[in-house]
Amino acid sequence: MKELASQKLNPEEIVTHLIRGSEKVDRMRKEVECLIRTIAGLIKIESLPMPRFSEHKTEQCSWRFTPVNTDDHGIVTRDLEIYCIFHFTPKNSGIVYSLKKSVPFHSKYVQHVHQCLPDFVQGVLRFFPEIQNQWEFLLRASLNI
Repeated sequence: MKELASQKLNPEEIVTHLIRGSEKVDRMRKEVECLIRTIAGLIKIESLPMPRFSEHKTEQCSWRFTPVNTDDHGIVTRDLEIYCIFHFTPKNSGIVYSLKKSVPFHSKYVQHVHQCLPDFVQGVLRFFPEIQNQWEFLLRASLNI
């Protein structure tokens, strides 16, 4: 950000960059939501075993997988909550994403979460290795196989 602040942008350039940035953040938000909801759905649909609490930590972020019970008019179902904790500094971390929307997904954190998606997939593979069989059809569709 400091490099950009030091540049001399005219108002037209600022408008162009704000629009492009907004569109890019919107696209990344959709990709984050799509990937995490798809994988959570595969885990739930296929009734893969869910650990009590699991956390996949990397230097940049941590992904926390927590089973939760939801009560829908007396019918209790088991579900999965997924959090992304971003490590801003070694001593400053915070939850920046929650699948169940218990934490707002602010636009300023979308890029951070998007960059952590490979770590999310590593965590999924670590705690739910059976899922590779479940997402095979998606990989095939993407590769036109």
